[in-house]
Amino acid sequence: MRDISIGAGSPAISFHAVMKNTSGYPQEWSEQSVSQYNTADASNPAQPNPDFWAFTPVNSQSAYLNSYHVRTGMASSAGYSIRDGLFAVHSSQAGGEVWIDSPGEWLAVVDGSTRFAMVERFRYVRGAEYPGKATVIVYTTGTGRRGPQPPADPARLPDPAHAAIHYMEAEVNSPLIRLDPGESYAMDTQWLPARMGSELVNVTYAGTIGRPLTAVGSPTGLALAGEFGVFLAGQLEARFYDRQGARLGAAKVQDVAPLEIVTLQQTVQAPAETARVSLHLIDSKGLDRGPLGETAIPSPP
Repeated sequence: MRDISIGAGSPAISFHAVMKNTSGYPQEWSEQSVSQYNTADASNPAQPNPDFWAFTPVNSQSAYLNSYHVRTGMASSAGYSIRDGLFAVHSSQAGGEVWIDSPGEWLAVVDGSTRFAMVERFRYVRGAEYPGKATVIVYTTGTGRRGPQPPADPARLPDPAHAAIHYMEAEVNSPLIRLDPGESYAMDTQWLPARMGSELVNVTYAGTIGRPLTAVGSPTGLALAGEFGVFLAGQLEARFYDRQGARLGAAKVQDVAPLEIVTLQQTVQAPAETARVSLHLIDSKGLDRGPLGETAIPSPP
């Protein structure tokens, strides 16, 4: 049983999936959320998009060799890599199914050519058993071939059974759950559309991060820079802290919206004792939706 909803204040899509044991004896199952993405090149659908990716945080204590397990396809594929604590799938170079025991609670699918992203959030249960230990699975068609290709014949139309296809499946698993007769279990996930390209380095509850926040003191104030995507419309707020962690104040930075890449290049006035600054997303109702990053301020020479 699945309920799908979208709120009035954001583009976030929520999924509430319930499984129920309707048999007369105990069962053990895992639920799975599966989404499919078109990875064809928009200008030439017969070819793969050369800048289409999936990212999820790696597990520092992974049960898998190299922090991931290639279930089908080439284990040595150049389409799989680890960078900055993230497992990355480059769809045009990968082909097959890969399992990741990520504890990070998010999976991001990114079209670098358009700089649009979809973040899928899930709940990670520490210590629980997952199917094959995988919390996240990514499947890619690679070259897009369905099987042996017939000889080229200009007189014939392409055979749909052998036509190239290009897509990615992004899959999220729930823990394995034991259900007695009549018992049920709910899996809650959320899709969060945002802007970001293949330079993505992290995801927070507020949005995506492509270029992390930096802050440098100058004669005219505190110069803030970075590049982000946001999940909700609202305003960015800079918060200032001293060396002991005490909050000194805050400053409004700029208005933001999910349809726009946030390229931050602003100078704000901060108290002289400021040693650290964090950047928060405040929604249209004034609710703090969490930080997009924080950074220490370099000491002047």
